[in-house]
Amino acid sequence: MTDQDSEDTHVWTLTSNNDDGLYFVHPETGLLGTNIDYDVDPDYDKPKRYSGKYSYKIMVTDKGGLTATATVTASFLDCNDNAPRFTKAFFTYTANECTGPGSVLGKLEAEDADSNREGNNEITFS
Repeated sequence: MTDQDSEDTHVWTLTSNNDDGLYFVHPETGLLGTNIDYDVDPDYDKPKRYSGKYSYKIMVTDKGGLTATATVTASFLDCNDNAPRFTKAFFTYTANECTGPGSVLGKLEAEDADSNREGNNEITFS
């Protein structure tokens, strides 16, 4: 933000899409922040606003009452905050002595609750 009245003071406010108080702007500095802990992992019980991207309008007012507005879009990326887990505690497979080398005994299954947008849910068995 630039103002030709360089000695002027400014007041910053959120003007739309913040009815539930998820975001804040410091009224004197214009620093933007969030009032919640974002988690963008797939969770279909959460409202859409937690999907990782959110837009809102912000206004700055100088001491003379002149204003400017801008649209701000915040994008939240997933972090690798969920450990992978096996789909069951025990996997039991039976083979007989005639089972040849390279035979498949069974399939192990695991899952990771992280979002796949950044690849944080990819699993490697070792």
